[in-house]
Amino acid sequence: MTAATDSGANAARRRGHRTHLAVLGGFVLLSVVLFLPADLHATGVLIGATTADNTQHAWFLRWLPYAIANHRNPLFTTSLIAPTGVNLMWNTWIPLPALLLSPLTVAVGPIAAFDVAVTLGVALSGWCMYLAASRFVQRTAAAVLAGAAYGFSPFMFDQSYTGHSNMVIAVVPPLLVLALDTILVRQNLSPRRAGLLLGALLSAQLYITEELLASEAVIALTAAVCLAVIGRYQLALRWRYAVRAFGWALALFIPLTAYPIWFQFFGPQVPGQVLSEKNFFVTDLLNIVLPSTAQGLEPSFAAAVASHYAGNSGEWGGYIGIPMLAVVAFTLWRQWRRPLVRVVGVTAAVALLLSLGSTLHVGGTDTHVPLPGAILEHLPILDNLLAARFALYVALGTALLFGIFIDTLPGDRRGVRVALLATVLVAATFVPPLPFPTRAAITPAYFTASPSPIRAGAAMLVVPFSRDFYATQAMLWQAQSGIAFSMPEGYIINRQPSGAAGQGPPPSVTSATLSHIAGGTADTHLTPALRREILAELHDWDVSAVVLGPMDAHGDVMRAFLADLLGSPPVDRDGVAVWASVPAP
Repeated sequence: MTAATDSGANAARRRGHRTHLAVLGGFVLLSVVLFLPADLHATGVLIGATTADNTQHAWFLRWLPYAIANHRNPLFTTSLIAPTGVNLMWNTWIPLPALLLSPLTVAVGPIAAFDVAVTLGVALSGWCMYLAASRFVQRTAAAVLAGAAYGFSPFMFDQSYTGHSNMVIAVVPPLLVLALDTILVRQNLSPRRAGLLLGALLSAQLYITEELLASEAVIALTAAVCLAVIGRYQLALRWRYAVRAFGWALALFIPLTAYPIWFQFFGPQVPGQVLSEKNFFVTDLLNIVLPSTAQGLEPSFAAAVASHYAGNSGEWGGYIGIPMLAVVAFTLWRQWRRPLVRVVGVTAAVALLLSLGSTLHVGGTDTHVPLPGAILEHLPILDNLLAARFALYVALGTALLFGIFIDTLPGDRRGVRVALLATVLVAATFVPPLPFPTRAAITPAYFTASPSPIRAGAAMLVVPFSRDFYATQAMLWQAQSGIAFSMPEGYIINRQPSGAAGQGPPPSVTSATLSHIAGGTADTHLTPALRREILAELHDWDVSAVVLGPMDAHGDVMRAFLADLLGSPPVDRDGVAVWASVPAP
């Protein structure tokens, strides 16, 4: 009898594993189909509507294998903003995904690695949500739909639209739900094992993106307080286990993350406040019910309203939609007695409030009505969180409530019809623009030639000069070259001379002049004084060569200016113009 029971349990586990793998395969296939334009041209097309943040993240993916191969500290780079360098812990770099994808990055290139990171990030996030939901619902279909509602949510599509791979690889939040449920509710593992699993999750999150680790702490604390209030009569029985488990979590988390955290706050080039403008990247109240650029069904009136939202379209991911709101409201009404529903509902509501920022924005207008998000603006570390990104936890909570709604429907024909109708309506409001927006990422052959014409480790000035959101080609070309050279530029958060944080290199005569020429707004007459200033800056940056790449406009004017500055015509080679030497100032 025992042997038969064991055999049946093993068979059930095998069926469960096969189901998990089938769901993972389905999510990956769906993600590939959605991002097909980029996935089919993975060496020259980036997922996303811009070539700024996705280019930056492609650079991050290439930096880590370069740093490891060349015995560099991966937390700090002088390849950008040379020679002072950048403390990468203050940036949205993704070291763990970069490490896992490094074979692909080195073999095929950072563009392909970025597209794979986004494609798999969406699929794996949905799959992890499916695994989490499987603990709380009985039906596999309900868990699958919960996973899909999270992984393929408007928030995920919005972050993919802007190329934020660090936000798209959101696998830890649903797994954190499982870990907290084990520690605070079920307590069916030893405190040591449960705590070590939690510590491993938190460590992994720091090495995926530190921003989510900070916001997860806020949301986890909210859920724990809510659970403590609901189950206050059981606190005396559970708190000792929880304390021991959290102790084990810290025992693993601290040694795994102590050095990067120390380096962030006490290492070189530590910037000051990162977010200079608070209450800017927020969820507009109307965005909750009106679709924006990341939804395929965006009526013209909704687009007109969205054009006035604060921030930019890359942070308009707070859309929930009327169908999902109706499902969530119905589930809260009918299932409110369930502690799980109360905790999820309250936590999602808090996340929604925090995503609105410190004051309420309606249709792009700041009403100055104070909101709880103002509290975070006065707390160290948390004051650098983007309020709009708390919408991730709204997506998680609503997805789980959607799964519970499907799970609690009757199994008769009527229940199936209701489940099908709700799924179709939610999916129709969630679907992104198709084909999904992409941008061509063209790299001159000069940067990818083999053997490389670039002297390894040389400092070069690459034009167009990379200094902000609108000029990132140089970073892409540097990543495509395998970080073969350094440059005094880059679209990246770094310390400015004042000590504050800035996106790009410190102000200079060179960057200002080259940027104005690129924009067609400068007098290109090169005076002796201007020549001396620019050549002195190039000398300070140890620049030994200048490379002019393709420009959208004013390329001929830039070429003539550089030839006058450097005192000789360039050599045209593999799609770029090269000045192999820089005269002394």
